[in-house]
Amino acid sequence: MRQPIRLAVLASLAIGGALLTAPAHAVLYDLATDWSTVNNGTGGNPWSYRGGTSALPVQSDLTLLTFPFTQPGWAPSNTLGSFLPIWFKASGNPGLGGIDILADDVVTHTWDAPNGGSSGQSNILFTAPIGGTATISGSAFNSRNLNRAERWDIFVNNVQQVGDTLPGDGSNIRASADTFNLANVVLDAGDTVELRITTLGSAGDFVTVSMSVEMTPAPEPTSLALLGTGLAAVFLRRRSV
Repeated sequence: MRQPIRLAVLASLAIGGALLTAPAHAVLYDLATDWSTVNNGTGGNPWSYRGGTSALPVQSDLTLLTFPFTQPGWAPSNTLGSFLPIWFKASGNPGLGGIDILADDVVTHTWDAPNGGSSGQSNILFTAPIGGTATISGSAFNSRNLNRAERWDIFVNNVQQVGDTLPGDGSNIRASADTFNLANVVLDAGDTVELRITTLGSAGDFVTVSMSVEMTPAPEPTSLALLGTGLAAVFLRRRSV
């Protein structure tokens, strides 16, 4: 191989190697930070607030919660008998006895038999906007202790990964919240991660949750394309001399 061609090949390999090994920047999607009262899994919001398999409609003021402030959220209705399950980001501390909810907490009230029993289990669905390797982390705890047992579970593409029971007996509070951390989860764009809160008895209750998905994008195929183009140009030049 002639010296100029050899140097060009080495240069192309070096540039291609640098492109292939350049670190991808992680992207953080956080349920509370990304919270919307406008878009439910639409308009660039990767989070969907749901009852069963249906995205819940927005409610401008969930007056049935009797909070001393306007509380927007997502619920089947604002009518007694059909208003559960509910998802909301707390506008403030309601200051009601026995309820541990602080401003900016993300909270659900799961269904019970008299209210919303046909609406399905309360859940949040994250749809990956990009492909890559994900770390899925968060927590859940009873916001009130009325001995109403519930359960949280994480599903990736409808396959259960981890979960536990929230007993509702005072042992599961903010200071001892259940936590989860799933590392190195490979997701393609369009794959889903679901946080489901299940009513275990006949009556649901408030559960405070957090959840984030930190994604490191997969390497861009353009890096390989650039390397191939560089090498092709070198060998074409070699054939012409």
